[in-house]
Amino acid sequence: MFKRAVALMLLICLFPLSPASADQATLFSVPILSTKAIREQFRSLPRVSPAELDVSLTFDGIALPMLKDEETYYLSITRESASSPQGILSANPSLTIAFFLNDLKTSIPEKMASGKALPLYIHSDDAYSVVYLLFTSLPILSLTTTTNSAFITRDEQRCSMILYAPAQEEKPLDVTNSLATIRLRGATSSTLAKKPYKLELHRTQYLDTRKISLLDMRKDDDWLLYPAHSDESKIRDAVAWRLWEIISNPTDGHAAGTLQSRYVEVLMNGEYFGLYLLMERFDEKTLDLDDDDALFKAVSWDQPTAAQMRAQPAHATTLKGIEKKFPEPADKVDGNWDVFADYMELIFEKDGATFKAGIGDCTDVENMMDYWLFLQLSMASDNSWKNIYYAEIDGKIHAYPWDLDYSFGTGWTQGAPNMTHHYSDVTQTLLGFECGRRLIKYYPGAANYLKARWKELTVDSPLLTHEGIMQIAREYWDELHLSGAWVRNQKRWPSGNYVDDLDYFSDIVLTRFRYLNRYIRSLNDAGVK
Repeated sequence: MFKRAVALMLLICLFPLSPASADQATLFSVPILSTKAIREQFRSLPRVSPAELDVSLTFDGIALPMLKDEETYYLSITRESASSPQGILSANPSLTIAFFLNDLKTSIPEKMASGKALPLYIHSDDAYSVVYLLFTSLPILSLTTTTNSAFITRDEQRCSMILYAPAQEEKPLDVTNSLATIRLRGATSSTLAKKPYKLELHRTQYLDTRKISLLDMRKDDDWLLYPAHSDESKIRDAVAWRLWEIISNPTDGHAAGTLQSRYVEVLMNGEYFGLYLLMERFDEKTLDLDDDDALFKAVSWDQPTAAQMRAQPAHATTLKGIEKKFPEPADKVDGNWDVFADYMELIFEKDGATFKAGIGDCTDVENMMDYWLFLQLSMASDNSWKNIYYAEIDGKIHAYPWDLDYSFGTGWTQGAPNMTHHYSDVTQTLLGFECGRRLIKYYPGAANYLKARWKELTVDSPLLTHEGIMQIAREYWDELHLSGAWVRNQKRWPSGNYVDDLDYFSDIVLTRFRYLNRYIRSLNDAGVK
């Protein structure tokens, strides 16, 4: 009896008191009942399913997302707010809800991190039911297809979208609603159990696209859902994009070719679909291109010759391993292949002297050196030719990364269930980005630029040291684990790759940093010692 009284007093201290009853501990304005009170209140009532009571839950007046089992609800709330919970949890007007004291022996942040749900007792005068409240600090993206099927193909399928941003102290849930279409995307990644998707937002009747800012990212109608299924840490893509944002030295946001992304938990037709990275799409808006510019994507390891590129019809959009993404032929009849052809000829077909004389006229040297540095530091083994966006801006070719699954010491394995293996030998060799290699070898000023950037980023403001990179990695790691999303995702997709710590990630970043530090410091302008 004494222990129960002490526990009740602690709960009264931890949780706000109901205005109607100052001696009753509450959580989210819901009474917390002792064992005795629970028994007395529900002894004579039969237990029924939530559907029989027509249960629905709201938080501060907003309907909470529910799994199709009709028993599990999700509440997105920041970890800071979870430490001192606010807000009002309500059921249907004819129903009363309560928490059981014994279920609150652990705090909300602890329950959140463990992925454990909190039982919630709901009753009428005639019966009672139990539903379960799951807490997450990540946004929740709930999608409902018009066919009510979670089988998504490459054909666009109509759906509705509700995005719940976490409730904060003195700020309720932020909810965004939209019609949308969803389709499967990706190449090899689309063959895995957990699929990548493209989401396009629409207005009424799916007639016009609708540009919305999601989770403080740019206003757009096109969004990507990246599953990170083969990545054992689930953070490589996010960390790599953060590194590119630092290295590319943006002066006006997206003009540097950086993408914003946010982790979300996805529900599809009431089924838990797991952890995803909601990302902006790389397109002409990312670089603020105009009709005189162009955007190409290397989608395979095939490389066309300069002659093949110059022979392209003006309206052509594909050639070997290259796709032209912008402008569309209907927008501009003239082709944009010639400048790219000049670049390819200098990089792969001309001698060092010709390269040195012409490369500054057809490419942005600083951008290419930034890309070389990013590629080497992130160890993005799948991005030295393939998975690069090449943009012609003001008559010069620029390079930008894409699809960073295989980075920080992982590589692609033919025929493996998740196509990933540890690729430790990448730490002691330079990845073969040919433009960067030839700039360092032949172009005056390129090596000095690289050495200055390295010093700026590792000594003057040590963002890209081992410690700096691991700080970024651990922030993402903590976000996934303390939210409970890691536990739920592993349970939903047990076939994916998972690790218990960041030891391998840390070791390989440290080894790579030391190797690059020695190499870059050894450089002479227009040559290597």
